[in-house]
Amino acid sequence: MDLGASERVVYVAQPAQQHCHIMEKILIVEDESIIAMELENHVRRMGYEVIGPVSTGDAALAKAADYQPDIVLMDIRIQGDKDGIETAEAMRSRFKMPIIYLTAHADERTIERAKVTEPLGYLVKPLREHELRAAITVALHRHKMNQALEQQRRDFLAMLTHDIANPLHLILGYADLLAEEITPAGMKQAENLLRQLRANIFTIAELTANYAMALAIEGGRFPIVRTRLRVNELLNRVNEKYAAEASNRGLSLETQVSQELPPIEGDGTALERVVANLVYNALRFTPRGGRVSLTSALRDGAVVLSVSDTGRGVPPEEIPLLFEKYWRHAGDTDKLGSGLGLFIVKSLVEAHGGKVEVESVPGQGTCFQVILPLTTRLA
Repeated sequence: MDLGASERVVYVAQPAQQHCHIMEKILIVEDESIIAMELENHVRRMGYEVIGPVSTGDAALAKAADYQPDIVLMDIRIQGDKDGIETAEAMRSRFKMPIIYLTAHADERTIERAKVTEPLGYLVKPLREHELRAAITVALHRHKMNQALEQQRRDFLAMLTHDIANPLHLILGYADLLAEEITPAGMKQAENLLRQLRANIFTIAELTANYAMALAIEGGRFPIVRTRLRVNELLNRVNEKYAAEASNRGLSLETQVSQELPPIEGDGTALERVVANLVYNALRFTPRGGRVSLTSALRDGAVVLSVSDTGRGVPPEEIPLLFEKYWRHAGDTDKLGSGLGLFIVKSLVEAHGGKVEVESVPGQGTCFQVILPLTTRLA
């Protein structure tokens, strides 16, 4: 329940938007001053805007965040704690920036390390201007084509998830109504078939919701609009939404809330999706006869929302991988999982200035704790 909307809005953290510009921007990362100067002169003569040059990985990452260059010319051997390949990997994961490597070292081991970062070019020193020009031109073209294809993919998935979501929820509603008619009549076979039908519809509805949310997060289009929320009411709504699914799977779904919780500032839609994803994961990986519990508590100046289960648990070595996008346990028998649920949880919780902690014992169960500060400083 909202207790009065706040005017503060923060977007899910994404790479900074590109500044308005006419020329493509090229970041030069080179620690030899003479070579850096020559590169700068070459690139300017080609008609591009130069960012830098810089000589360390940390400086390169800072420039990349501030200016969002179109191409990065990256020397592999640079100053500082990170070499060029490590810096390029950080740029790829944070900003999806295309890299052209510049190096005097073309040994097989270096090339194999560089290949992992998927560069758009690899030039061996000493550089020739016509080779540099060709490499930049091809890399820019490939990057623009990749961006166009990625945008088409996002547009298609956004349309698909939007068009599927509404009829799916209608079908789910009809299935619930039909179950109310069949169960009293004692039609066991029809009841079992309807239970399976409902479970599959529910799964597809969850998948479409997560795909739509992930697309919004990736595109920086999901605003976190903070209002004053009562967390216990949110937990109760999620419990009501998933009660039928828990019963369908032969599981107990419980909610135990602290009555001493003050309201928090948060986005109700985002936090409900966080708890919903955790609950649905718990339902999926808990065998029949098990239990899923939702709890709330006040701890060390923060509100803690917990979702625990009596399921199969998570091996310790897999816990750091849980929140990676599209990651799934190799032994998952449920092939309908998207690998997006926990990625969304982490993204939305961090956008609230919070964090997610996991405790798990293989064979006994797992507990996810969402820790939300009572007062947060907006990004």
